[in-house]
Amino acid sequence: LKLIKPVLETNKLSLFVPTEGHEETVRQELALIEQIRGLSSKDNFEIQIISDKNLFPDYEEAQPVKILTNKEKFDLFHEKNPLVNKLVDILSLKLDAE
Repeated sequence: LKLIKPVLETNKLSLFVPTEGHEETVRQELALIEQIRGLSSKDNFEIQIISDKNLFPDYEEAQPVKILTNKEKFDLFHEKNPLVNKLVDILSLKLDAE
């Protein structure tokens, strides 16, 4: 909800967000939307949610997280602590085949 730019007109509140995902998040806040609508004395008060990335020049979309394979996880563990190999040998562990 931090990435919202509200614009209030006579009978309309426009909420600008950077992406359609944010738009959907705001739409799910029904209690908040109804509370805002209740603050207006006008019966025909309209609330619209609009996604417009141009209004948020500093916004960067989150990059998808790469899911690591068991081998990649093991290599990272080994990189941080080389004694992991010793533990694997002591416990006679094997990496799952992928």
